[in-house]
Amino acid sequence: MAFAAAIRAAVAKPSRPMEKGAPMKAYLVTTGTVFGLVTLLHLWRAVAERHLAADPWYILITIATGALCVWAVRLLRAATRS
Repeated sequence: MAFAAAIRAAVAKPSRPMEKGAPMKAYLVTTGTVFGLVTLLHLWRAVAERHLAADPWYILITIATGALCVWAVRLLRAATRS
């Protein structure tokens, strides 16, 4: 019975309404974090394995993930200002 009550409480409507852009902000934080971590790991791996620094596809993917991270951060900043 306690389990059923916990389930009902979890799916019940929140006591206060959610902000209008809260799901979008959560999405931007998540994607910005993921793309930032991928970029950092790519850079770390390129330093550890020098031959990757000369691979054009590796460089392109690293730049693309970095750009997506920056884009997510810019959108998040714009969303928090409004």
